[in-house]
Amino acid sequence: MSDYNFEEFNRQNILGVVVIFTQSLRRMFNAYLAFFAYSFFSDGVVSYTGAFILISMVFMAVTSVLKYKNFQFKLEEHQLILNSGVLTKDVTNIPLDRIQSVHLHQNFIQRILGITGLKIDTAGSASEELEIPALTKKKAQSLLDRLKGEIVEFQKEAEVSGEHSDMSFSEKKETSLKHLLVKLDFKAILTLAITENHIRNGLIAIAFVMGYAGQYLDYSEEIVVEVFDDYAPQLIESGLVMIVTFTFFFLILSVLLSFVQVILKFFDFKAEVDDDSFYISSGLLKRNEFTIPLKKIQFLEWQTNFVRKYVGFESIKIHQGRSVESVGKNQLEIPACYELQTERVMDTLYEELKSDDYFLLLQPHVFQRTFRTIVFSLLGIPFFIVAGIASEYFLTALGGYSAYVLLVVAFSDKYFHTINLWVNEEVLIYERGWLFPKRTVVKLHKFQSVEINQSIFQRRRGVSHFTFSTAAGGRTFRFFDQTHMEELRDFVLYKTESFTGKWM
Repeated sequence: MSDYNFEEFNRQNILGVVVIFTQSLRRMFNAYLAFFAYSFFSDGVVSYTGAFILISMVFMAVTSVLKYKNFQFKLEEHQLILNSGVLTKDVTNIPLDRIQSVHLHQNFIQRILGITGLKIDTAGSASEELEIPALTKKKAQSLLDRLKGEIVEFQKEAEVSGEHSDMSFSEKKETSLKHLLVKLDFKAILTLAITENHIRNGLIAIAFVMGYAGQYLDYSEEIVVEVFDDYAPQLIESGLVMIVTFTFFFLILSVLLSFVQVILKFFDFKAEVDDDSFYISSGLLKRNEFTIPLKKIQFLEWQTNFVRKYVGFESIKIHQGRSVESVGKNQLEIPACYELQTERVMDTLYEELKSDDYFLLLQPHVFQRTFRTIVFSLLGIPFFIVAGIASEYFLTALGGYSAYVLLVVAFSDKYFHTINLWVNEEVLIYERGWLFPKRTVVKLHKFQSVEINQSIFQRRRGVSHFTFSTAAGGRTFRFFDQTHMEELRDFVLYKTESFTGKWM
């Protein structure tokens, strides 16, 4: 039995004022970063900066108190009601069957204060998530359990109309034990960090820095121009040394960023499951605990690279039903999953695979390989033309292009033979890729729509693209036999229309 009465309006912990204030402070810093930079380079404005910051902080302190006082929440008749606002009052009603996932989180400030935030992702919300930012750990966990219990009860009432279980939620909670699927120790996290895409992380960091720098570059243009005029000749003369030095530091920085990012995000990672929900918890400075009803999971996608494949693990992206605006944001994943753990996940979430060993195998039309070869061969032409004109060695450039085409042919053939589409009575599995393999697994009754597309050239060869959509997005199977795709479409539509359970 819960120690809290959520049927009446509840407030957050009083320390929520501090949390709300720090959130406002961060937003103010991001919004006025360009102004602060301008005041730093301008003598006429710098004298007003202190007064501006003081007034802004007083304003944020007042609004933080008002936000805290006006924020209330309660559970009532299968819905969560949130009251919020500063000068005006906003009332948000969230039907429990619209909740896609609920998770607890603690950022650095919340961990210092000893409080926990609770975030709710809903289908159709205008923003990514709704948040109750400041609860005690015990109260947040109690509310999460209560929400989960209400959602499960609501789903079972919808599935079994007129029939009610005699077992209470508290009794169900005792009999529904969590089973550990994946747990990452520090050695596994280090292996994950080593096999990260370091170049990508370095480029993202540069783009992030340049994005911030672009906000105040105009204000410091005069200083930048003077520095460039003074040092440009030396930089040009030592161009090769600068390139080597930049490349070295870029690689070092990229590797360090990968290690920091992985350790902060996946420290003490655990993935668990019970009869109704999937649980993920991880994080060092910011601790996140996600709870996803199993029915909200739309499909899973395994992916790896050639290094991780050699080590023996792959990652799993969990695609859950979400609002349109939040698709692709805050995506959940199991970052490192070894063979036995993969089997455990598949056996737990796709029990249909145990009872049906028969799979129909579909493979792409050979036109897929031809099309891929032609496209990538054409993309290389401009580069080798420019190389030939610049160097005046046209025969060498032509020889280089011929070698490039041979590589394209070999790579296209290799990729073509990795594409497999497996279908049984309940599940579809789509495999592709050899350097960066991917495998998508989806239950057929999760499909919301299917579509077959053809170009004029494809129609002449009897080839088509097959696209499916779920509540978490979809995938496209390219260059398959048209007859096979039409049969697959009809079969999928039959399975979705004849399915009598609850798909969300």
